[in-house]
Amino acid sequence: MEYEHLLPDQVYTLSETGLYWRLLPKKALVAAHDFQRQPLIFNEDVQRVTMLLCVNATGSHKLKPLFVGDAKVPNCLKHVKLDCLPVSYKQQRDALMDVSIMKDWFLNEFFPQVTQHLRENGLPQRAILVLENSASHPNDGSLQSADGAITCVFLPRNATCKLQPMQQGVIESVKRDYRKSFLSLVVSEKCAGKSMMSLLQSITIREAIYFVDSAWKAVPQQVITRAWCHSILPDWPEGSASKSDTCDGTLLDQLRVLRLSEKDMEDWIHCDRDLPVCATLSDMEIVQFVGTDASFVVEQESEEEDDDDCDSLIMYVPSHNAAVNHFERSLIWLEHQDNCDTSELLALRKLLEKARDKRYQEWKRKSAESCSELSKRSDGLQ
Repeated sequence: MEYEHLLPDQVYTLSETGLYWRLLPKKALVAAHDFQRQPLIFNEDVQRVTMLLCVNATGSHKLKPLFVGDAKVPNCLKHVKLDCLPVSYKQQRDALMDVSIMKDWFLNEFFPQVTQHLRENGLPQRAILVLENSASHPNDGSLQSADGAITCVFLPRNATCKLQPMQQGVIESVKRDYRKSFLSLVVSEKCAGKSMMSLLQSITIREAIYFVDSAWKAVPQQVITRAWCHSILPDWPEGSASKSDTCDGTLLDQLRVLRLSEKDMEDWIHCDRDLPVCATLSDMEIVQFVGTDASFVVEQESEEEDDDDCDSLIMYVPSHNAAVNHFERSLIWLEHQDNCDTSELLALRKLLEKARDKRYQEWKRKSAESCSELSKRSDGLQ
């Protein structure tokens, strides 16, 4: 960096990682009313994407994530304006990164986003992208701007694990937050009475896109700067300590609902750590996956009021479950509009998450009241 006269804001890195976006923990309780409490295995749905994350050394500029999936356009995203989504989406037969996708991303995603960031922050229009030596990262001079001001440098082949900042806890932080959001949705829907199978069918890659966006934005800057300090910028002042990687209270609460141990959670979080991400691997090494994206199905609210009854509409306060269904419908509607805006999508998504959380909290309260009532009855019989 000193030789190139660049600031940390002008130095970027990226990393690709595989993600099983709809994989449940190995043990999950089928239904809340299953009195035998027999955990069943639900680890067969191994649909995956390859995810690319890119950020500069200060963590001040996180680029839009890239998803590489096997479907040209997933069913749940058909007729949706893809430019409005918080991630970019590309198709590859095996959902793996290849040279053509990498070149397209560099020219059409990395270059314009970086130049805009440099311009908005009054920095020289110069930057470097630190890359791993990989078959999907062409080292032929194609990954650079026309004037060479924005270009790539490659890490030594045998030192990638030690020198790649994204492998120093950044990728794990994103996946941990993703699993937390995913599990929150599973618990919320399960508490609303859905069976595990219907629940899985209702979760599509559309949900995964928003979960990844939220998890990526939630990574603190100090976690990123600390990762760079532990890799290729050892002399740079280290950021403050990040939050603990152990399961927090919310996760433990969700684990109790699904009758999972903390070890089950850790195994689940790391289940796709060693997935291949490069398209040149042999077929024997490519993880086989099953199923296709299920179309998103919105459950009809059984207590919906008559739209023609104005008085009842004025007095009617939707239940938390009704609010979840309404926001889900609204999100689908907005995604199909020509003038759809990403900020509007994320704002509506935030309201949906709030409604889901309210529904879950209501379920917890009712469950506690039910247990208390049963305890009182038991004491009375004695």
